[in-house]
Amino acid sequence: MKKGFLTLMATSALFIAAGQPVLAEQVKASGVDATPLSSMPDQAHVILSGIVSDVRDDEFDLKYETNTITVELDNFGWTEAEMAMVRPGQKMVVEGFIDDDLFEGREIEAFGLNIYDDYMYYYTTDRSPSLDQYYSKEKLGAQSTEDGAYVVMTGTVSGINGTEFMLKNGNKTMQVDTGMLGYDPYDDEGLQKISNGDRVHVYGEIDDGFFENKEIMAQGVVKLVDSGKNG
Repeated sequence: MKKGFLTLMATSALFIAAGQPVLAEQVKASGVDATPLSSMPDQAHVILSGIVSDVRDDEFDLKYETNTITVELDNFGWTEAEMAMVRPGQKMVVEGFIDDDLFEGREIEAFGLNIYDDYMYYYTTDRSPSLDQYYSKEKLGAQSTEDGAYVVMTGTVSGINGTEFMLKNGNKTMQVDTGMLGYDPYDDEGLQKISNGDRVHVYGEIDDGFFENKEIMAQGVVKLVDSGKNG
C-alpha cells in the first residue's frame, strides 16, 4: 500500500509538496538510489527505517535489512516511563546524525522518532516528520485544494466534533475528517490521543462536498510531541 519514501520538510506553507529520498539501504527496493549507511561520514544527516531489536536506558538498537545500528536518545528528556514506549519489534523511522565515536563505534544521534504503528512523532528539532507516505511523489506533487487532490498539512487541533476537527496553520484552517482511519484517534487506546491544542501532521484527500464544507479525508494523522530536554 505504501508507494514511496519521502522526507517532508517543514515550511510555512499550508500544503507541503516537496520531497527527498530517504537515506537508507532498504529503499533501493523501491527504485530510489540510497547511500549505504556504512559510507556516510561522521555528522551526516540520515533518515532510517527499521525494527527495534533491543532497548536500554537511553538508547535502542534498530535492525534494517541484515544490519543493526544503535540509536542514541541523549537529546531526549525521557524518563524510564517514556522509554517504555519503545518496544522490541516496533517499526520505527529515525532521523538524526551519524555519530562515529572512536570508542563506541558508529551510532545515530536521533532528533526525531516516528513510532510507526502508534502514529506518534517525537522530536527535539521541530520539523515535519519523515515518513514513508501512502502517496507517490507524483500525487504529492499537486498543491491543489480541488476535490480529490492529495494534500499534507501540519497544524494545531481545535474544535473536535465527532470524527472531525479543525486544523489551524497560521491564518489557514481546514476541517479534517478522521472517520476513514480505521481506529479512533480520540480514545484512550494506544499512544495516540488527539485533543484540542495538539500539533498533528495530516495527509489525505480533499473532499469538496456539495452540501458540506471542504475538508481533508484523513488517511493518516501523526501526533507531534516536543521531547527535547528543554521542551
